[in-house]
Amino acid sequence: MADLIEFFLKMDPGQEALSTKPPFILHFGLPRASIDGARKQADAAIRGIRAQRPFANDSHAAQFTLANSVITGNLHNPDVKQVLSLLLIHLATDSAEKRDTLARAKMMGYLIAPSPQALAHAPETNLTSYMAADQTLSDLMQQGISPFRFRFAALMP
Repeated sequence: MADLIEFFLKMDPGQEALSTKPPFILHFGLPRASIDGARKQADAAIRGIRAQRPFANDSHAAQFTLANSVITGNLHNPDVKQVLSLLLIHLATDSAEKRDTLARAKMMGYLIAPSPQALAHAPETNLTSYMAADQTLSDLMQQGISPFRFRFAALMP
């Protein structure tokens, strides 16, 4: 069996013991030998994303696209899921420190939670708060602000 690493994207449960357990937004395994090829595919996808809108860097483009897909619920289309998987691989390997972690990790990915900007603009709780929250998230996305903060997480064997 190939040396497999699991990648994940998950809502932050707020408890470390639950951080790498289901339910996941995105979860898949990839043989370690395939990661360099996936990174090259991710680079091509990110170039396409950055051609559509200005971003501070490749990782910002990847985070923003993942956030947008979570908000829009566009995670079940197999083609979209493939691109999002590549973006997650990019984020999990976008620094030397993360690539060092990759060499030892069994599982790695990102936990997402509402960003400070999303929380600051959150509506008061009432019957119309869900519609107002949806509008707030859409407004942040249109301004190029992710409604989520991303936190790297890894599980070592």
